[in-house]
Amino acid sequence: MLEPFYRTCHRTYHLIENCILQAICFFRTENKEMAMKYIEEAVLLAQKYKIAGLFISEGLACSEVLQNYNRVCDNPKVNKTFLQNLILGSQMFGEIYPTLYSVNLNKKLTKNEVKVILLMAEGLRNAEITERLNISMATVKTHINHIFAKLHAENRVQAINIAKQKNII
Repeated sequence: MLEPFYRTCHRTYHLIENCILQAICFFRTENKEMAMKYIEEAVLLAQKYKIAGLFISEGLACSEVLQNYNRVCDNPKVNKTFLQNLILGSQMFGEIYPTLYSVNLNKKLTKNEVKVILLMAEGLRNAEITERLNISMATVKTHINHIFAKLHAENRVQAINIAKQKNII
């Protein structure tokens, strides 16, 4: 949401930070194309202004994205030495502070959450799920919010697709 503001007001530092975080988020949700787009923009801006700390402070999450970018990068404007230093720095930071910013991406859905997502996949609305499982609307919404968080999904369709990819449903 702040990205247009950062661009129009020339807030380069914040724009780099925003791009790094977007890249990590896209990478973790399996949208590699968007992750590479954002990390490339961050790297190009950072090398221009000699900013490395933003990458390094994100640790292993950023290192993983940078390593992937390094494998696919074909942009001649990217200074490979600078990119290697970002990878090394973020790896070192991640090793020194391994639990900082760490996210457990393998949280399992409970039996009840699996029941809810199965019904969501059938196309049932929340009210229909409450009737089918004989639980309150608040409980259904809680299960759905937990499903979204555990699968790193933003909506029902995305949650269902991720659940299918992970063979949950």
